[in-house]
Amino acid sequence: MPVFRAAKSTRRTACFRSRSKVLIKSLKSFVANESGATAIEYALIASLIAVFLIGALSALGTKLSSEFAEVGAALK
Repeated sequence: MPVFRAAKSTRRTACFRSRSKVLIKSLKSFVANESGATAIEYALIASLIAVFLIGALSALGTKLSSEFAEVGAALK
């Protein structure tokens, strides 16, 4: 019976090693993959541009509103 336990233990160890190799390989692949980082960088750039545009257009909108009010008052 000790032979059977040793063989069973050896199979478990081999299975564990195989799974751990697959896991380590997957983790290395995940860490090396930079496509997600590139997408995040583009999203950050797009959000900064959007914030700038919102600020610029809101300031421009206020100035345009006052200009149209002056022109409207002058035409009356």
